[in-house]
Amino acid sequence: MKHLVFVVFVMFFACTQSVEYEDLEHRERIAYVQGEDTPFSGRAVDYFPDGSVREEAYYKDGVLHGTWKAFSPDGTPVRRLYFKEGAQHGEQIFYNESGDISSRAHFDRGELQDVQSEE
Repeated sequence: MKHLVFVVFVMFFACTQSVEYEDLEHRERIAYVQGEDTPFSGRAVDYFPDGSVREEAYYKDGVLHGTWKAFSPDGTPVRRLYFKEGAQHGEQIFYNESGDISSRAHFDRGELQDVQSEE
């Protein structure tokens, strides 16, 4: 059973489309791969000039849905946000220059509920 779950998990992520941010265009707040008419679902990535990841986000039906992460040029996390159907939802985490958590914010479908400072 564990093997089956692992195989399904791997197949799901192997089929997830991945594009660079520069290949996306937004029409009426919906993301599309340039030249396509179907709203984008999958992973979008932006890179620093050296090739390291600057931002990574997941979209579903053209809107942010899932984790959105931002990194500094040395790979240290800067922000980790969560989205549900295009709105910030759940715990949003902000990091200091050392990569330690500096603050957290909690959203409920785009509405700020709480902010906590860790420092």
